Amino acid sequence: MTVATGKAQYNNFNADTNFKRAIKLIYYWSIYYFYKFCGRFADEVAANSSWTREHMDELWNKKEKIQTIYPPCDTSDFINRISLDNKKRLNMMISFA
Repeated sequence: MTVATGKAQYNNFNADTNFKRAIKLIYYWSIYYFYKFCGRFADEVAANSSWTREHMDELWNKKEKIQTIYPPCDTSDFINRISLDNKKRLNMMISFA
């Protein structure tokens, strides 16, 4: 909630009317509940991080069926090459797809 306007902030900067904001929020909630509904039918679920796993478990309550899959490669060499010392850290982003 912003102090200046007193209104909740969502991804609605393009919605210039309350009607458009309401439609967007109905859309977001519809997608959320559809995702939640569909997940209940999954027999096995794979998550790529502990955060994602906790999110899925919160939605679907299937803790025993969610497996966390970490990178399928040895990352120790990569970890050894990067420095966690802030003085030597570069502004860069690494993206894996």
